[in-house]
Amino acid sequence: MGWTAWTQPQDFQHLEHIIYEKKHHEELGGGIARLTMNRPDIFNAFSGQTIEEFAQALKDAEEDVFIAAIIVAGAGGHFSSGGDVNWEAEASFGESVGAEPELNRLVRVCPKVVIAAVEGYSIGGGNHLAYTCDITIAADTAIFGHNGARVGSPHHGYTVALAALTIGMKRAKEMHFFCPRYTAQEAYDLGMVNKVVPAKELENEVDRWCEQLMTMSPTCVQLRKRSFNALMDMMRAFTGPHGEMLQRFAPDFLESEERQECLQAFTEMRTPRTYAVYAAEQQRKKVHQ
Repeated sequence: MGWTAWTQPQDFQHLEHIIYEKKHHEELGGGIARLTMNRPDIFNAFSGQTIEEFAQALKDAEEDVFIAAIIVAGAGGHFSSGGDVNWEAEASFGESVGAEPELNRLVRVCPKVVIAAVEGYSIGGGNHLAYTCDITIAADTAIFGHNGARVGSPHHGYTVALAALTIGMKRAKEMHFFCPRYTAQEAYDLGMVNKVVPAKELENEVDRWCEQLMTMSPTCVQLRKRSFNALMDMMRAFTGPHGEMLQRFAPDFLESEERQECLQAFTEMRTPRTYAVYAAEQQRKKVHQ
C-alpha cells in the first residue's frame, strides 16, 4: 500500500494560475496537497490573481485534517521568476508592494509544514518564496538568486531580513547586494536548501519526506512551527509593514530616473550606469531644495 494518484478537488478545477491537487497515503492515513504555479510561459511569475488563487487553495489544504504537508512547485521545469513585471507596472503601489510579502505570509502562518519542490529557476520573489517555505528540496537543475537591486526592485523589510536567519548575515547581504546566482549544491551549502537530488527523483524525494512527517504528531509539529514563527514575528515587528521603509527613505524611487535606468539596462541587456544617474538626480534635488 502506498500513495494514491493526484486528483484535483472539483471546487478548484477552475483556477487558471494554480494547479491544486491532493493525494493520500493508504497505509499511513494522511495526505498531502500540492500547489503548482502554472504560468510556464513566463517562468511562473506571479500576479495578484496568482496570489489570490494560491490563498484559496492553501486555505483548503489548511482546513483538511488529513493533509500533513503542502507542496509548492512550479510548472514547466521552473519554480518561479518572482513578480510578473507587466502586472507590477500596472498595479497600484499597495497591490504590487504587498503582493510578495502576502504570499510569504500565507506560507509562514500556515500551521502545516510547507515544502518547496524547486527545479529550474527560483529567482527574485520565487527565491523569497522558496526559502520562506519550511523545507526546500531542490533538483540538481535548480538555480537560486535575486535580480532586485539590479533591476530597480525596491524590495525591503521582513522578507529580506529573513535571509539572514536562513543563511547568516554576511551571505544574506552578498545575495541581496550583488545578486549572484547559486546552483542547487551551492544553495545547499549556504543552508538555503535541505536536500538536493537528481531532477528525475524530485517528486519521489518529496514523497519520502512527507511519509516521514506522517509518522510525527501533527500537534507537536504545529506547535514547533508556531515557535519558529514567534521569532520571525519579532523580526517582522522591527522591520515594520512592507512599504514603510520605501515610503520613509525613498518615497520617489518608483518614478525616479535611477530606477528607469535599471529597468532599461536590463531590457536592453547592457551594463547599467546607475551611480551616474543616481548622483545627477540627487544633485538636482539639492539645487531645488
